[in-house]
Amino acid sequence: MPIRMGLPEYANRVGRTGIARGAIAAVALAGCVVPADADDVTFFLNNVITSSGRQMTGTFVWTYDAGDFENGTGLFAELVVPHTSHGLSDLIVTIEPEQIEITLDGSFHDDGVDVTLRLTQPFSPTASALLNLDPAESKYSIGGNGFIEGHYLSGSITPVMAPCPADFADDFGNLGGDGMVSFGDFLAMLGLIGPCPGGTPGCTGDIADDFGNLGGDGMVSFGDFLALLGLIGPC
Repeated sequence: MPIRMGLPEYANRVGRTGIARGAIAAVALAGCVVPADADDVTFFLNNVITSSGRQMTGTFVWTYDAGDFENGTGLFAELVVPHTSHGLSDLIVTIEPEQIEITLDGSFHDDGVDVTLRLTQPFSPTASALLNLDPAESKYSIGGNGFIEGHYLSGSITPVMAPCPADFADDFGNLGGDGMVSFGDFLAMLGLIGPCPGGTPGCTGDIADDFGNLGGDGMVSFGDFLALLGLIGPC
């Protein structure tokens, strides 16, 4: 049976360095104050389908310091892993921008959980990252009365986008959305041209790649103006 996993339980070894970052997460959940310059993005497992035809679902929050997205920490709010009956207290989850790994804590006879979701590119605040569908890269081995092994047929790690990413200024170009993508957003974007702080995609004005496809690339440039033109109107 799939098992649903809640946020309060997820203070066990989550993040880039496993146990160490899990300790940080546990302290944060216990009431530690998040730094004022910290930011966060919510991601969800989008259409992640196993070779057995089951869907793996979940959402997690990635918290990071401004300009240092890649060294943030991740914490699942909900996770459904097919084929396992183990509770969250048994599992170790490691979230990195390039991959997510879920394993079983401890050694069990004829039992185990080993899930790897490897991405074709690191996830970012403004663009989906597709799963690497090579069976040697994204795969699972889940035991309990025998093992079920397989790979993934589809899926991505997708940010929950703001409903109106191009609305970041008022009619006069002052930063702060007004519910309308208009000339004021164009004016504000002119003043934002250049690289995002630290090169992290998704800064204000970075709404598209060089070709105008939605999803920031770490630079406010001509592609963002192209995308903005296609979004003019009320949010």
